Amino acid sequence: MPERTAQEYLHALYRHDSKLVSEIYTRFLPKIERWVRKNSGSIQDAQDIFQEALIAIYDRYCTPEPQTFSGPFGGLLFAICRNIWFSRISNKKREEQVRFAEKERYESEADAPDLLVQAEETLEEYKKRELLDQTFKQLSELCQKVLWMMAQGKSGEEIARKTGMNDRSTVYVRAHKCKKRWRDLFEKLSLRNP
Repeated sequence: MPERTAQEYLHALYRHDSKLVSEIYTRFLPKIERWVRKNSGSIQDAQDIFQEALIAIYDRYCTPEPQTFSGPFGGLLFAICRNIWFSRISNKKREEQVRFAEKERYESEADAPDLLVQAEETLEEYKKRELLDQTFKQLSELCQKVLWMMAQGKSGEEIARKTGMNDRSTVYVRAHKCKKRWRDLFEKLSLRNP
């Protein structure tokens, strides 16, 4: 094949000269195919970007008033193919990231039964707390006061002093009886409200 200038190929594209356009394919497509395959692509990918590059060249340089291009046609074609291919790879990576994020989202949604179990456990815990509060209010005022101060970490001596009891052992005996009463009330109410 004779060496042709970039201008000759550009004019051939503009005039739709099938002979010279065919020569462009014969001369440059195999190089693009090899390069794309080395860069994780297929022959079909190479053919697609080759077509896109020729269209881009046509749009940019093939006008009624001839554009001048001083470099080699193969260099221009390769540069455009390379840019298109890298753009595709970049888009594929973004798509893969989106797919991965979506997959994780769907997998987390697949864990919905776990979320349902957690919701049911939370509801059960809430019901239990409601029953505990309800039964706590049924205790005597002194029991409520003793248990509340114990829950706050107050010492037996301090509780005895604030409640008017004799000493700390009286407080602990009273607390034990109050807890037992509270537990009994809770169990009775739990049986009525399963």
